[in-house]
Amino acid sequence: MPALNNFVMPTVVDKNDRKLMADIQNYGWHVVHILEEDDQPRYSFSIGFYYQFGQPEILVMGLDFDSARQLINNIGHEFQQGLYLEEDQYYPGYILKYDICFKAIPMEYYHEYTGYACWFYHNIGKSFPIWQCVLPDNRGIFPWEEHYDVTFAKVQHLLIE
Repeated sequence: MPALNNFVMPTVVDKNDRKLMADIQNYGWHVVHILEEDDQPRYSFSIGFYYQFGQPEILVMGLDFDSARQLINNIGHEFQQGLYLEEDQYYPGYILKYDICFKAIPMEYYHEYTGYACWFYHNIGKSFPIWQCVLPDNRGIFPWEEHYDVTFAKVQHLLIE
């Protein structure tokens, strides 16, 4: 049963909307992939975690689309089992031997980066959470830690405060 009471699904306009709605109905969520453009890296994000589980939508940069889909789907399966994410906590076992961490994305980035999620949630009458899944560099060091490999920042822009 969805976590949002009285939620009204948005009006389906095209085949992409039908796919999104079918995925949410069949699996509980949908994964959107955005190609790199200009100086923006490619990224992926979920739609449906907040609707289905009351959990934040997840955005991830720095991975190829197959790996990003697998990561987001693994998080979704954990939500199905009752996982409740906490911001700023480290979670092991999602990416090889490395931890991942989640940080809230300020609303000022929502439309630019996750416009399709904004379309989906447009009628809930309040904000919905989107968290960035922050990945460490190839040595396991996070961007806010000393000795982080800043070359990784080219593929993982931080959308956090």
